Amino acid sequence: MAAIATRTLKDHAAADVAFAPNRIDSTGVALWVGPESIYDAQSSVTQLVKRASNGSAVNRVTGKVVIPIMDSVATTTKVGDLIASFEFVLPKVATENQRLDILAAAKAAIGDSVTLAAVQKIESAM
Repeated sequence: MAAIATRTLKDHAAADVAFAPNRIDSTGVALWVGPESIYDAQSSVTQLVKRASNGSAVNRVTGKVVIPIMDSVATTTKVGDLIASFEFVLPKVATENQRLDILAAAKAAIGDSVTLAAVQKIESAM
């Protein structure tokens, strides 16, 4: 099991943004927080690895990135959140190469032009 350590993600300008480890709660959800100094403005990343149990045939990896939207005038007032979530359902019988395949496909789908247009311009694929 990997240790909880600082995660570095990129912003829209490809600048590194460091997310510091904060805690792992009693359900196993790991939390990393961004560098923002105002609590309500703090970006976060969460991740949970849930191993197959009680007769389940699948492992699950879920995660979420949250970036708060702050008011442009009252800069300490949060007016919303940008949220990106993911879930990987990984059958116990899947090989490591198969798990790498789904990871590569998910990364490619997020980075392709259809997803870019949908998120950046709120355009449908139709």
